[in-house]
Amino acid sequence: MRVAPLPLVILAMDLPNRVMGGTYEFVPDSGLPSLASLGLTVANLFNATWVDELFKDTRNPFAAPSNTLMINNNPQGHSQDRGPVSPSWTDICDEQGRDLGAVSAIKACAAYLYVLDEQWCEAGNWPVEFARVTKGDSADTAAVVQGISIRPGRARSFCRDCAPPVYWIAESCARGGCEKGDERCLAGGSAAAWGNGDLIMLASGTGS
Repeated sequence: MRVAPLPLVILAMDLPNRVMGGTYEFVPDSGLPSLASLGLTVANLFNATWVDELFKDTRNPFAAPSNTLMINNNPQGHSQDRGPVSPSWTDICDEQGRDLGAVSAIKACAAYLYVLDEQWCEAGNWPVEFARVTKGDSADTAAVVQGISIRPGRARSFCRDCAPPVYWIAESCARGGCEKGDERCLAGGSAAAWGNGDLIMLASGTGS
């Protein structure tokens, strides 16, 4: 997989957890690689230009909220394509606004999952946390990304194929009047993973 190169100005940052708007900590699930092992920093994940470049080819299928996806429901979890089969999930935004995460932090989680490429992301019938972003010394949660299987048992997909629906939530579910890049931008929702529509990705402010 070819990942867009990081701008030199980001690679040269001395404070890897310091980004515009404050200090963030990125916490992946204990079973997934650390940022250090991937050669990344929190600042990399909050580099909006690089993150948007990663997902530039995934935007058209996610053109509007509540987009019904055509998913390949392969019970083995293979996710090389989305497959022309019947829709299994209608992607939705959290319209109540009770548990929203920061858009920039949700995108950071999406970028992390994308970089994991063919690492499996797997969940059962109770939400499994894949990544969390906390802000400041208070450790307030900025965003949580989880997955859950909507069928009995477990569902999995390549982590890179779990990333576009998370990005879709950040792009399509931001509350009205939100300026791009504004730290106050909030979003939340759920969307089906590519390649396995039984695995639903959840993005919020506090998790389940």
